[in-house]
Amino acid sequence: MAATPPPGQRPTTSTPSPWPRVAVGAVVVVVGVLTGLLVTAVGAANTGELGLDVTLSQHRIPALTWLSQAIDVVAGTRVAPVLLLLASALIWVRARAGAATLALLTAVGWLSVQVGKVLVHRPRPPSDTVHALVVEQAADSYPSGHTAFAAAVLFAVLAALTLHRRSRRGA
Repeated sequence: MAATPPPGQRPTTSTPSPWPRVAVGAVVVVVGVLTGLLVTAVGAANTGELGLDVTLSQHRIPALTWLSQAIDVVAGTRVAPVLLLLASALIWVRARAGAATLALLTAVGWLSVQVGKVLVHRPRPPSDTVHALVVEQAADSYPSGHTAFAAAVLFAVLAALTLHRRSRRGA
């Protein structure tokens, strides 16, 4: 049987400190930037990435090529923000705080990769050499904006569900 506080006194709950999580996040960011700087300095030809890209481009499976191009459209810079706004608008009707959490955390997470792109400034592999499925106009390839968007959406959904005491099982 749990102890109850005396009448008129609220039960005390301790809130865990956010600093260990902040420290882990900072370490992950530093390691990511250092990794980007290292592989940029070494070069894609010396790390084996360029050779792998060429090999993969010569052995494409049509269904996976189509899937890759579809992901590029959905998580790309033109469609993804629109989908995010639509999802947030739909959620806004029932849970305004959840919609704001989803939109803001996704935007912050997605746009934060721009800092990494400026710091690392890693050029894309030559489109003709790797037979690029999607020709990107931006010069910087690290960190990936598509990956950042997907990770930011997942984190935002989990955070919104957690903050609003909803089940995260489906997410």
